[in-house]
Parts: sequence; C-alpha cells; structure tokens
Amino acid sequence: MTFFKHHGIKHNTESLLVYMSTLLIFAIPTIIDHSYSVGAVILFVAYLTFKSKLSLDSLGVQEKILISGFVVFSILSGIASIYHFELHNLLKISLKFFLAVFILIYLLQYPPNPFFFFTCCAIGAIGSGAISIYQLNISHISRPHGHINPIFFASITLCLVTFCLFGTYAAQQLNKKTTRYAYILLLVFGAIIGLAAVFLSASRGAWIAIPFVVLGMMLLYKPAVKYLVAIAMVLVVGLAVAWHAPQSTIKDRFMQATSDIKRYSEGEQQFTSVGARLDVWKGGTYLIAEKPIAGWGKKGASKRINQLAEDGLILKSTIHISHWHNWFIDTFVKQGVIGFIGVLILFIVPFALFYRETHRQNVRNIHRSLAFSGVLIVFLFAIFSLTDVILAHTVGIIFYSLSICYLWAMLKKAKETKADKSQICTERAPPTLSHI
Repeated sequence: MTFFKHHGIKHNTESLLVYMSTLLIFAIPTIIDHSYSVGAVILFVAYLTFKSKLSLDSLGVQEKILISGFVVFSILSGIASIYHFELHNLLKISLKFFLAVFILIYLLQYPPNPFFFFTCCAIGAIGSGAISIYQLNISHISRPHGHINPIFFASITLCLVTFCLFGTYAAQQLNKKTTRYAYILLLVFGAIIGLAAVFLSASRGAWIAIPFVVLGMMLLYKPAVKYLVAIAMVLVVGLAVAWHAPQSTIKDRFMQATSDIKRYSEGEQQFTSVGARLDVWKGGTYLIAEKPIAGWGKKGASKRINQLAEDGLILKSTIHISHWHNWFIDTFVKQGVIGFIGVLILFIVPFALFYRETHRQNVRNIHRSLAFSGVLIVFLFAIFSLTDVILAHTVGIIFYSLSICYLWAMLKKAKETKADKSQICTERAPPTLSHI
C-alpha cells in the first residue's frame, strides 16, 4: 500500500530490524509478555552491530539536548542509587534510560515509516481491547490486565489510543481517498476498542488522564469542528462499550473512589485504596522535610515510615505499601532533591522539544501529528506518575523512553523530507520578471 512506502530509506537489514522492533514494542506490548523488552534488545544489538555505519552528523542541537536529558537523569539517579548502595535501582532504572540514548541514535539513522508506526499502535490498542474482553468474560478476571499489571495495562493502552487518535490527523495527507478513509477507520476502531480496555481495567489513574487526551486533540484539530465531534463520539462509544460490558466494574470503582475521598476528608481511619494513597503521601512529606538532599533510600524510608505509623502520624495499615504511589514523591523520599531534579529533567526536556515543534508554521500533517504525540506521551506519563510509579518498572521505562525516541526520529525525518521538497521546488521555480 502507498502509505507503507518507506520515505527514502532502503529496505535493508538495518531498517527491517527497526520494523520488527516496532511491532514488538507497539503492536503487542500488552498481549505477549515482555515483547517490549525483546524489541528494545533488538534495537540495542542492532546499534552495536551497525554502529560503524551510523553517522553522528544526524545529531543536531535538538538531538543533543534530548540525549543530554536522558544522560543527566541517568547520572543523577545513578549517583543517588550508589549513595544508598542500591545497585538494583542503578541497573533497573538509570542504566535503561542511558541505553535509550544509543537506540535514539540508531533510530535517527533508520526511522520507521510513521504510518507503519501508527498502524502498530492501532493493532496494539485492538489487542488490548480483545484480551480485556476475553479476560473479563471468559477468564472471569474482574480487572483485565493482559500480561502486565492492570495499572500499567491501562496506561500503556491509553498511550496507544492517543497515538491512534493523533494518527488520524496525519492520515489526512494520504492522497488516495479510499486508502485515507480505510486507514482512518482502522485508527478510530483501534481508539474505541483500546479506550474500552482502559475503562474495563478499572485503573482510575489512567481515567484521570483521558481529559488531557481530549484537550490535546482539540488543540490539534482546532480549525475543524467536525473532527472534534467525531472525537467526542469515539470517547462516548468507548465508554458505553465498557460501561455496559458484562461483569464490568467501572461504576463500582468510580463510586468507591468517591466514597474513599469523602471518608478520608471526614477523618475516618479506614484502609481504603484512595485513602491509603492520601495517607502515604502525607507520610512522604514528613520524610522529605527530614532528609531533602539525598533522601532516605528504600530501606531507610521503609524503616522511617514504620516509625511514623507507630507515632500515630499515619495509618498503620499504610506501612504495607511498597512505594508511595506517586513517582515524584517516591523519588524525592528515596533519592532526595538530587533524584527529583533528574525526574523533572526527564519530563521537561522532551516536552519542551516536542512542544516547540507544535508551533512550527507551514508544516505537513504528519509533522504536527508526531509533535503533538510527543507532547502528549510526556504529559500522560507525568500524570500516570502522580498516582503510581510506572517509570520505576521495565514496561514503563521502555515504553516511555522508546516512544520519545521513535517519535523524535520520525519527526526529524519528516522535517528533512519537507526541506528536501522545498529545495527541489526552489530549484525548479520559473524565472521572475526581475530575471528577464
């Protein structure tokens, strides 16, 4: 098909490995266990194998800034981990973000076709929806989760849904009408089914982020009201499918959250899901105030939180929680301001770069689509991090870092393609009156 034609990149082994990894990371991340890890390993091994062919000339100022963001986070997180003798954290988090730098360099040389990328995201969203329906109705699992944690399942699926929705904007530049409509239909279907999976997972942290996806689409489609109506319909249909699904727990989870917040605000000392989070956040503020520079480390924080519970400052039931259910607080407590600054850099640097690209004038649809996707992926993970620690786990680290790498590599290629076409048009321009 026309939209799968690779823009100026040869179909050699190097680029085929990228396509294979794209399938593993974005088409089946919630269906096949650790497919995303395999995809990341393939890309890193590809870098090591073909690094002699890679040209560092592709690294412009923006690429160097993006790489610096990953590196600075890795260094700060690594310093804090070494200080607290937490080798596991050093290898699990710091090293993985550092290795993402080499994958970015490789992808800049061999970026995939954006339409292939969006297709993989549609397949991934549909896969999440399918496995949710299967687990809910056949396996009788109350909170469908694929092969990962329900919270991570909902978060990753919502990212795939976002890519599907933003991909519809890029699809408008496809020349053939039937191809364009068929492709948009695939993406919309993926968004609806994926959104249903997000709701069926009953993961409220992901639900909080949905309005921001809508806001992003409004900014992307702001000149076209008819498309905004279509987006609203996608959200309504997705919610309706999930709400009325047999054995769905959406309504119960929503009512439970409302009740938990009310009880906690009234001072009822009961262990509830939301109440426990609010209480452990309160405990985190005590620990941050006591050791703001280097933090407590994991063991030190656990010991201190037990003391707070014994002193009656927080509920004793919250001491069994393994983390702070907020990556910002969790990092500040365990690594102090050193690690916290690294977290801010990890979000602010890519957000600023993608946000700048959304304001470029006279660009193609694919450029705006990729730029907005980059802004939203950073924003979504920042929201996810408010209620959980997804970026302290492999699935979150790989999906976040490589989504940024993929989107930036494709965006850079889109800019270069437009520049090349502009140069050709200039060279072929007819003489003006001043030349006669």
